[in-house]
This record gives sequence, C-alpha cells and structure tokens, in this order.
Amino acid sequence: MAGEPSRITVETHYTEDVVFLAGVAMPAGAIGNSEIEAGAAIAATKVIHQFPLSHTQNDGSDVTTQTEVIHIAYGDGTVIAVEAACDQAPDGDETITINLLKSTGGGAFATMLTGAIVLDSGNTDRVLEAGVVSGSNTYSDGDLLEITVVDGVGSGNQGQGLCVTVWLREEPT
Repeated sequence: MAGEPSRITVETHYTEDVVFLAGVAMPAGAIGNSEIEAGAAIAATKVIHQFPLSHTQNDGSDVTTQTEVIHIAYGDGTVIAVEAACDQAPDGDETITINLLKSTGGGAFATMLTGAIVLDSGNTDRVLEAGVVSGSNTYSDGDLLEITVVDGVGSGNQGQGLCVTVWLREEPT
C-alpha cells in the first residue's frame, strides 16, 4: 500500500471489535492504571514489584542484638519506607536501635537511613516509628539488604515483640 496513511482526526466510537494487522504505536502515557482490567494477567516480568520484608522478634522475650540479611536483590530497586514497632516498648533508659544497610558487590554494609530508628521510653506500645530513608535509597541487582538491631542494655524494661518492616519497589528483570 503506497501513499499517505489514512488519518482519523475526530473521536470515533466502534461498536464491534477492531482488528489491527500490525503493531499499534500508542503515545507515551496513553495507557494508565484505569485502562488495565483488574484480571489482565500482566506478566511479572513487565511490572514493578512492591513488597514488604520483615525482621521480627517474638513477644514475651526481650529484644536482643541481631543482624539479619533480609534481601538479595534480583533487580534494581528502591527502598520506599522502613518502620518499626514493639508490642511492649522499652521504658526507663532502655533503647533499641534499628538500621537498614546495603552491601554492593561484596563491599562493606552502609546505612540507607539518615539516622537509625531508636525505640525508647518515648515510644508507645504497638505504635509505628518511621525511619527516614536517605537520598541514596536505591539498590542494584545482587545487592544485599541487612537489618541490624542493637539492644542498648539500660536499666529499665527492654522492649518485647519487635517488628521491623522494609517496603521495596523492584524493577522487573
């Protein structure tokens, strides 16, 4: 077929299926969330994955110093949020210090927060304390993410029932 392509310059409604015999070029941003059906079954390799990772310590026993690698990145991603809470918050001069760290290519772990989350007598039982994710909140395929928890060993009652949740968005691979 030679010559100029046909051009429709007004809104057009079709009452039957439209069949294309070649690919369709849509302008950027033409298809958004509302245009995708709820059951569209889009392949996981085509969507950004958002998911939580958690480090927990059981209620009924004091929170202890622990270090845990919680993620090996499968794709490039972003840390969205870090939150922590205790079922029973520490009191007196007891503290629990929580940090999120990243290791790239086998290098040393470095914090991803502007400052560690500290749970102490100023916290309320079962109320979230949000960490502030630093400006360098991204990670790459193969990076390790680690949670550290440090018991401050004061003279009050140590917190119990710790839960730390890290929210990530990871690119498809």
